[in-house]
Amino acid sequence: MPVLRIISLHMDTIMIQNLNKTNAYELLCLSSVDSYALEQTLVFIKTIMSQNEEIYCSDGSKPIYQHHPVAAVIGAASSQVSVMVASMLQLFKVPQISYSSTGTELSEKPRFAYFSRVVPPDNLQATAMAHVVSALGWTYVHAIAVTGAYGERGIDSFRAVAAELGVCIDGDVYKINRRWTNTQFKLVSLLLSYNIFQR
Repeated sequence: MPVLRIISLHMDTIMIQNLNKTNAYELLCLSSVDSYALEQTLVFIKTIMSQNEEIYCSDGSKPIYQHHPVAAVIGAASSQVSVMVASMLQLFKVPQISYSSTGTELSEKPRFAYFSRVVPPDNLQATAMAHVVSALGWTYVHAIAVTGAYGERGIDSFRAVAAELGVCIDGDVYKINRRWTNTQFKLVSLLLSYNIFQR
């Protein structure tokens, strides 16, 4: 019987309780920190490759393990973590299904042949946003993007589609950190207000 390996940062308790009890599954936790997620993936692969006597749980106990073929890994949430996990799982031909990784990079099938997702990639979101801006009749907008692949690739996709639709983006794209503070938010708001009134 195949084992469904469920790897998730935030696992819904109700979902866990409702899993079909006749199927075998194993729950692991991935962090949003990509290096820790990669470490957990290596431990996971090590356990599916062998029942090595040198493997211990974090509390020092020996794991209770029965060998089952792996049907799939579910997760991770973030695209950055999924890229690292998918790169490792692909080497062992283990399918991965993500429920929220939207990074366009993960659409590259030669690189991520065993990766699948249940949400559309970021470039489709950026295309939709550009069409909404155009439908509202806006011809000039400011842009704010999160630093990193998610925001920077997203704004690049938005910029390309917006240009085709005749929407101009202010030359400066304000880049913010994922964990920005209210002070940073107020600063960006002031900068945007200043630029609007200077034109």
